Amino acid sequence: IATLEDGRFLDINTSFLKLFGYSREEIVGQTSADMQIWADQADRDRLVQSLRQQQSVQLDASFYTRSGEVREGMTSFEKIEIQGENCLLAMIYDITDRKQAEAEQLQQMRLTALRAEIGTALTEGESLLDVLQRCAIALHEHLDAAFARIWTLDESDQMLTLQASAGMYTHLDGDHGRIPVGQFKIGWIAQHRRPHLTNHVMIDSQVSDPEWAKREGMVAFAGYPLTIKNRVLGVMAIFARNPLTDRTLKEMGLTASAIAVGIDRKLVEEALRQTAQRERAVALVLQRMRETLELETIFSTTTAELRQAVLCD
Repeated sequence: IATLEDGRFLDINTSFLKLFGYSREEIVGQTSADMQIWADQADRDRLVQSLRQQQSVQLDASFYTRSGEVREGMTSFEKIEIQGENCLLAMIYDITDRKQAEAEQLQQMRLTALRAEIGTALTEGESLLDVLQRCAIALHEHLDAAFARIWTLDESDQMLTLQASAGMYTHLDGDHGRIPVGQFKIGWIAQHRRPHLTNHVMIDSQVSDPEWAKREGMVAFAGYPLTIKNRVLGVMAIFARNPLTDRTLKEMGLTASAIAVGIDRKLVEEALRQTAQRERAVALVLQRMRETLELETIFSTTTAELRQAVLCD
């Protein structure tokens, strides 16, 4: 691509036209601003700033094609002179496929690490609260979430209690510390036993505070019921500032199932521990009762022997 000093396109090769979907007549004489080619204005600003100080500039940038598709480009810009006019020679190498492959590889690595840490938390966590907090931390770190939270359900009063929180919020109290089943999106998930997933948080009717979402730059929400054989044990949810991919959402569904199994196991262990404690308490009471009876028997025998001795004297 060759442009004049004022930014107007002077000449374009066929590879550029094919990539961006324009004809030569549509572009020659126009500027990149006219064509709205830059997907991120910050990339163009960086280029302009750099060219004020350097003869040539290289940078990676995002561009819009005619159809609105975003393509990633490795670009090179160099100041040249053509027939006495100051111009800019630009070369764009389409690296979209490479970037996507790298992103997919990175995502797979993160999901693999998430699976490993969740497994470790479920097998090595000492208490239910310890298990859930370690799971929340893993969700926050490996899914690039703004924050992650886990609630458990008290079936006696149908109340969801926040047990773990990691990321920008770590407190367990507040408006979402205890949520009745059916209230807010978390309560809705527990009531309907269905996930709630969106990459459009700011226009989602289930989000109770869209102004907060806009202020914090929230883009995505994913919440899953934690169920065992159609029995709800709690809810797991994250907010994120970037869209969540189908692969991430699928992994979150598997994670929710694993955490539900972990909660159920810990509840069973706690019930067995309490049963064992009660049994030990009952055994101790019975032992003391036997010891008391034995003492009473000894005392009665001794008393009778003394009485007999006195009568004989």
